[in-house]
Amino acid sequence: MARRWLWRGAEGPMLRLRRLTLMVLFAAACDTGGSAPGDDPIDAPEGPHAVLRRVSRSTSIAVTQQDTRVIMVNPQANTVSVFDTASETLVAEIPTGREPGSVVIHPDDTRAFVANTGDGTIVRIEGLDGPSTVMSGRVEVGAEPTGIALWPSGARLYVAEFAEGRVAVIDTATMTEIGAVTAPRNPRGIAVTNDDDQDDDDELLVVPEFFGEAVGEEATDTSRQARVRIYSLADGMPTNPITFAPFDSGFAPSTAPPGAPTVMTSPNQLWTVEVVGNRIYVPAISASPDRPANFQANVFPTVLVADLDTRTEVTGALGTANLARLVRDQVPAPAGAGDPPRFFLADPVDVAFVNKEVGYVLARGADVMQRIVYKDPEIVLGGTPFNKQIDLNVTPEGSPGPCQNPTGMALAHNGGRAWVNCWGTRRLGVVDFSMQKLARTVEATAVGDDERAAQAGLHFFFTGRGRWSNNAWSSCGSCHPDGRSDNVTWSFAAGPRQSTALDGSYSHGPTQKRRVFNWTGIFDELHDFERNTRDVQGGKGAITRPDPAIEGATCGNLAQEVQVALSADGLGRSVKIDQDAAGTCTKDWDAIDAYVRTMVRPPSSLRKL
Repeated sequence: MARRWLWRGAEGPMLRLRRLTLMVLFAAACDTGGSAPGDDPIDAPEGPHAVLRRVSRSTSIAVTQQDTRVIMVNPQANTVSVFDTASETLVAEIPTGREPGSVVIHPDDTRAFVANTGDGTIVRIEGLDGPSTVMSGRVEVGAEPTGIALWPSGARLYVAEFAEGRVAVIDTATMTEIGAVTAPRNPRGIAVTNDDDQDDDDELLVVPEFFGEAVGEEATDTSRQARVRIYSLADGMPTNPITFAPFDSGFAPSTAPPGAPTVMTSPNQLWTVEVVGNRIYVPAISASPDRPANFQANVFPTVLVADLDTRTEVTGALGTANLARLVRDQVPAPAGAGDPPRFFLADPVDVAFVNKEVGYVLARGADVMQRIVYKDPEIVLGGTPFNKQIDLNVTPEGSPGPCQNPTGMALAHNGGRAWVNCWGTRRLGVVDFSMQKLARTVEATAVGDDERAAQAGLHFFFTGRGRWSNNAWSSCGSCHPDGRSDNVTWSFAAGPRQSTALDGSYSHGPTQKRRVFNWTGIFDELHDFERNTRDVQGGKGAITRPDPAIEGATCGNLAQEVQVALSADGLGRSVKIDQDAAGTCTKDWDAIDAYVRTMVRPPSSLRKL
């Protein structure tokens, strides 16, 4: 069915006509009862046409319907990389604009669309199936487009504009904006349902709000609820949203005595959404900001689950779950040196399903792809003879290195494999489902010599592995998405404090100057946050030295390292001096400082101003 201008509803006007020519088309259609077939560029394609084989959702990597090409974004390089899946080789790298963040592929398998978060643009890539892949179109949208999703027919593209607070509608044939949903506040990852027919009108647009909504008392463990907005594609009208309430984390602080009450936790940071039948699955980082500041009682990796038919959260055995609780209960802690490690799945940022029961969750801070089975009577992690968790932070034979800080995954349509965007190492990861392991990595884009320190700092900032937290429980990025704020008020020893955005840490220009950190200026350098790594995240920290009590102790073996005592003088002495003392093991905080210096880009223009 052809779609007309019907983007308005109970939440207020939701259609923004930005070009006079489109206004004229609209008036003509109203006067004549509609244009002749083929004359109206707003109409969806008539008659049989190729449609997507599954739900279109926002992520940083995509695969063609025939599983022949993979395309992934490279935010630091301002490019996308295209790979041939048969040979597992890079076939093209195309400049797109500043900080590409999301990519989807048209059902014709020849075109892709990329959201450039830094530029505020959408670009079209053509020639995915041939020897020449080029950028063929560009349209400006609102500030910070972070997620995109297509109609099943590919005729329209929805664009989540995170900073603008709206979802733009793009005609993919003409690359023009034809409308906008203006109700969302901070949409990030979105999805369009797909019932496998030729009709787009019976589908839904699913839009999670990234930040939880304030409810109850601020700085408490029940201070947020999450909201997912849902719109009909038939007329653009808002339908009943879904809300997610705070829930029992199942954990008490690690310092609490046995039998202490468990803490509640509130859903926050809803990264994207997957639709499976009548269920939606949303990876999120829930927050428990009340005291104490303890790794086991502050942030939790969560998958929110809801029923699309009833528009209610699913809270039973197969519903919303704290993944850390499932890890604790189902993944054995290593008893000896040869046992596999256990990771608490810091920062789940993507989820995808191979069927109605079996899915995978991607944990950016843990470098883990977690198989998860929703089947009565309970959720099961792993469920294969091979392992409980797929560790991506390994180097397969013949590969250039590991897959670190993954941001997105694309599952093969025909089964057997998945491809992962390894953001922290700028590589493509290939996962073999038959063996439940990372089979190969491939370089996606080069890291220049002048970028190496900042790229390393990016990895350290967004990882919870090794020295950075207790068994991949959390990372700096857990409370600073994109290096910014999670909008949560935390109860620290210094008092209630909102997470600060780090993109204002340094001034602009060649003579950068650093500000004093935190709301009351208690830190004056990034190195001061070594205390957070140790005391809040439960990690050993990065300012260490070989343990003098162990003969032959070396750096790099955390069991043989001990923490260096930090100065208690606060602003009176630099912690960097402690780091730089003779015999210490790393200069990792220098790398984090180099990364934070790159967080100075102004956002793309805000149309609301």
